[in-house]
Amino acid sequence: MGEKSRHEEAALKKFRPLAANLCHHPEQMRDENLLQWLRARDCNIKAAEEMLRKAMLWRQKNKIDEILAWQAPSEFVSQYPYDMDGEDKEGYPVFLVPLGRWDIRRAYESGHQKLMRQYIDQLLERALEKARMKNLTDPGSKYVNQAVFIWDLDGLTMRQMTSTGMIDVCLDICKNLENHYPEIMKISISINGKFKEQIFEMRLCETNMFLDTGYTVECK
Repeated sequence: MGEKSRHEEAALKKFRPLAANLCHHPEQMRDENLLQWLRARDCNIKAAEEMLRKAMLWRQKNKIDEILAWQAPSEFVSQYPYDMDGEDKEGYPVFLVPLGRWDIRRAYESGHQKLMRQYIDQLLERALEKARMKNLTDPGSKYVNQAVFIWDLDGLTMRQMTSTGMIDVCLDICKNLENHYPEIMKISISINGKFKEQIFEMRLCETNMFLDTGYTVECK
């Protein structure tokens, strides 16, 4: 995240006491984290407060504070793997999601929509946890509250691309990022895009309305 502007500094002073009534953990009250909500709403304090309120209610309703302890079925994990062990040169966690090999249509046809949503919620929460652990283990370094996401589209088929499940999952990811994890993406990169994958990316452009304009998206 960039440095605070004077306008953002002034907004933070007004936003902080409002956020204090909503946040449950001291970490959430750091300037860097409060600033994410303000920037997501162009420093509109009332809108940022409402966004934060709804996000905290969503966390409570879906028991997000407990989701890191949840274990998805082992078969599900093997079918929908991702890697979260990397870091970029600045110390930000890197998540590699081989979305092209995720047979999401199969999950939906098997009635596992709720399980898939919970799995995605845990993935995003793990991004926050990786950042928190980085700050704890290396407190002298730059404060980290974002992650790099790499979406590997290798293997994506027309069958997957046109399935309702795939579009639903992508919409869920976009809406979660916008509404519940603002500014968490340092950068989002899609790789191994071929002709069909490029068509898929064009379809996903329809979801941009859910994404904060501060995100950087690259395709390779």
